[in-house]
Amino acid sequence: MATHIYMLVGDYSSCVEYSIRAIEGDTKLWWSCPQASGFGSFHIGYWAHNHHMLIYAAMMGGMESVATEFSSRLNKVFTEENFRKYRMCELYLETYTIFDLCILVRFGRWEKILQCPFPKNQILMLSRAVILRYTRALAYAALGDPARAKIEAKEFEKLYNQPEATDRLLHNNTLKNILDVKLPMMHGEIAYSEGKFDYAFDQLRLSVSLEDNLNFDEPWGTTIPVRHALGGLLLEQNHVEEATNIFRADLTNNPGNPWSLVGLIKCLESTLEDKQEKLCPNEQKSTTEELSMLKSSFRKQRQAKYSDFFISYSCGCCERGEGVCLLDINDHQR
Repeated sequence: MATHIYMLVGDYSSCVEYSIRAIEGDTKLWWSCPQASGFGSFHIGYWAHNHHMLIYAAMMGGMESVATEFSSRLNKVFTEENFRKYRMCELYLETYTIFDLCILVRFGRWEKILQCPFPKNQILMLSRAVILRYTRALAYAALGDPARAKIEAKEFEKLYNQPEATDRLLHNNTLKNILDVKLPMMHGEIAYSEGKFDYAFDQLRLSVSLEDNLNFDEPWGTTIPVRHALGGLLLEQNHVEEATNIFRADLTNNPGNPWSLVGLIKCLESTLEDKQEKLCPNEQKSTTEELSMLKSSFRKQRQAKYSDFFISYSCGCCERGEGVCLLDINDHQR
């Protein structure tokens, strides 16, 4: 599982590449020995894990097309019909059905989220049903409709409180563990869309703390780091120092990810512009040198195979603002 190492060092393109090879190997086994590797077998967990690793790396690296392609492949197998047929598999496999929704959030495809249908049996497909409510709440908040977002939040909480949430697993974390992170994140995004910034930031900070305290896993239990939203929205409200610290922390956890790179670049640009007279020559020099290094890292990352999404914000929820985390297009193309 070399992909684990590639993920940890921030080589998201190699992680995707070798995950594809692993999935190709899984598929050959599936066709040659379906009874030992098909739905309901022990091996299906490895097949799902390889998809999970690929999708996580692609989302982190800004690779929308390949993430979308393999989440679609995953959901063609992990259907509601198959979970009805192979009962008990939902306990440890149904959580893998959420990734296409996470991809839509990652890349800010808000209108597409609102077009996604709900499963017929929302208890059998609890993970998908509750995450769809969550993503719909985020979508309405991002689209400037907090009233509808609150309706979705209430429906989310009904599913969040279902006892089955404690029985579902996504590798090392229960669905309930993951939803505990999503709840304040959702409330924070809705509050932000209402202009209640202090409460919004408190909720997002709580979500970051809960995310950090999930059980260790690779990939991590949440597909999109909460710091990407918190840092971007803090920057939008000109809380540059805290946003800078948030992005630095995320780059420690997820080295070289372009979302926090672009956020930190804007923070340092803002610092140089607004505090130039207060910075001593050595501080100006070190900040300028770091900025140059970050832009170089960003350009290198965006030239990687499968990178296809122009990242101009640390989070899709920031697009309602003016120029949050916006990197000059000439820097992007250079």
